[in-house]
Amino acid sequence: MASDLLSAAAHVRALVLSANALTNAGLIHLAAALTRNRSISTLALCGCGLHDAEAAALSKMLSDNVALSDIDLADNGLTDAGVATLAEVLRGSNRSVRLLGLKGNASITPTAAASLDPLLLRNRLAGVVAQQMPELMLCNARLEPLHAPAIRSALLNAAEGLRQGMPPGASVLPTSIDLSENPRLGDAGVRGIFGVRPDIADESAASLPPALQPSGLRKKVLSVGAAIVAAGPHGGGSRRVSAAATPPLVGPLVHRLLSRTTQLALDGVGIGDEGVRAFAEALGAGEPPELR
Repeated sequence: MASDLLSAAAHVRALVLSANALTNAGLIHLAAALTRNRSISTLALCGCGLHDAEAAALSKMLSDNVALSDIDLADNGLTDAGVATLAEVLRGSNRSVRLLGLKGNASITPTAAASLDPLLLRNRLAGVVAQQMPELMLCNARLEPLHAPAIRSALLNAAEGLRQGMPPGASVLPTSIDLSENPRLGDAGVRGIFGVRPDIADESAASLPPALQPSGLRKKVLSVGAAIVAAGPHGGGSRRVSAAATPPLVGPLVHRLLSRTTQLALDGVGIGDEGVRAFAEALGAGEPPELR
């Protein structure tokens, strides 16, 4: 019955079942209903006596559910094993869950709880990018290569907004991007965001409409820190990055995305030669940037 009610209740946005004694059988029924539900975004199951078996039932549901974004499992009996099950589904198919409360589960270690943080951040990034445009500020956001596809996809989606009847002159392209103080981003992360080579580019994105084609790239003002100035362990001082003799690029898409960007801050992102080459190519064909 509960399954049928939740499946039909398209107007329900939050489901609060906290402080109820739920058994594994009850959770299985609930999970089955939520698998088909597309309206409920908030689920509270605090103090319901849940254990790792119930976490497994929820994880199975989350592999199919695309609506839940905020789940509170505080004050239950979960352990690191239950967290690992939840992390597995977040690492896999789920891109909707952005907040997952686990306070009061005494058997969960800080290390296990922290393992969820990068995965939840990845799921939040699309909304963060959309809210901040056109000035994207992700300074000291604990970014890793894991997050690069989400940032890139969000930028592409913002650009696609011009195809959906945006008002004339509405800016959906970034005018500034600040990724500074994310030392774990590294070469792989920078390539994942700005890469224009076929092996790292998102080839699923269609070509942008003529409205996005730049008449000419503006001069890019680069804020570069020691990691970039050094250009890797064998670099030293000011140097130019050659864009010559590179294989055919799929760069037009990335070049257009950056066509209105006047400031790109990459201080302290842990890149070397490969990262420098990735963003140099992303800035567009022609004269490569002078690194100071």
